[in-house]
Amino acid sequence: LLEKREAPMSSILSLLKMAKIGLSAASLLNNGALDEEVCVLESPTASELFQEHVLKSRPALIRGAIDEGRFPPLRDFPDLGFLRHCCGHRRVLVKSLAHKDREGRPVFVSDPELKLPFGAFLDAVAEHERSGAPVPFYLGKVALRRELPELA
Repeated sequence: LLEKREAPMSSILSLLKMAKIGLSAASLLNNGALDEEVCVLESPTASELFQEHVLKSRPALIRGAIDEGRFPPLRDFPDLGFLRHCCGHRRVLVKSLAHKDREGRPVFVSDPELKLPFGAFLDAVAEHERSGAPVPFYLGKVALRRELPELA
């Protein structure tokens, strides 16, 4: 194909890369349809998932793997009182400079530049939940172990 210039180099390299990671070019002919059924796993163990699916590059749909009993943040993190009690005194870096989009919602475009108590951020979230007022801050990409170790 390369010698006859029937396919660009980037296409050939893409096909080689796909073959290397176990994807067949034939699957592209069926609009990306998989050649095999997708297995549905109910609460698989890490070993089962890794041995039977990850190592064999077999797709799987995972259900019931995370619940409040095994992953308490699902229960605790939506509770603003819990968060305030644990680490409301900690200071966190937030984005505060925003522009409004077409619907008037804030879009935060800068890097975090304001450090404030986590409790103040939670107050803004609580006010939003009460009145629908926009949250004037964006808190994201927090290194929990460093910034909010009580939650890590």
